[in-house]
Amino acid sequence: MHQLRTLRWKTSTLSHNEFSLFLVIDRSPALETLDIFVSGEFSIPTELTGLKQLKYLSLFGYPHVNAYSPEKKAMVANFFNYLVGSSKLERIRFANVSVLGYRALMAIAAIPTLKTFDIHLASDLQDQELREFIEELGERAITSLTLHNASRLPLAVLKALAELPLLTKFSTQVTMYDEETTRICKDGLQHLFYTSPRLTSVSFEHHIKVEENGNPFTYD
Repeated sequence: MHQLRTLRWKTSTLSHNEFSLFLVIDRSPALETLDIFVSGEFSIPTELTGLKQLKYLSLFGYPHVNAYSPEKKAMVANFFNYLVGSSKLERIRFANVSVLGYRALMAIAAIPTLKTFDIHLASDLQDQELREFIEELGERAITSLTLHNASRLPLAVLKALAELPLLTKFSTQVTMYDEETTRICKDGLQHLFYTSPRLTSVSFEHHIKVEENGNPFTYD
């Protein structure tokens, strides 16, 4: 398995008992792409020695996997803290897995090689925490950012997005499991459109409410 570069793994659960998956990873020093599909409980070891060449990481929930417990958030944060100095990650995608709280986001923002980020935010993430995460991304070569389950995009968050020097693509999305619309500040949206240095693509692929002077204008 020393030459294995791509691994796609589908399982009903992902835990420390899934020795076969973690054994394959640890014995695959050339692994660059890892896609994991999970439908139940999951946990991730803090350290996986086979990830030193990893560039593309995806975790898909089917259906939506909720993981709001502090223990799960801490586990994921510790995992990404380990990856900061132990991988070459360029793209991270977490789809239908609501596990990325503030600590995990800040750990991800410290990954120096990160370029593309597509994630499902934890529902209790605060506006200030999202803003601080985006500001930290300003130190990275982020070119594409997609946020799922972003219930609000206030002025401060949109201004932080506009400051990302290499960002060319930004989008927000929902899945069939998301119920809320995204509330967007009109002034912040204009600031993003007119001041972002390289932004060429903006997509809101769901129901949004643009707010101006406290009055919402609804767009489909």
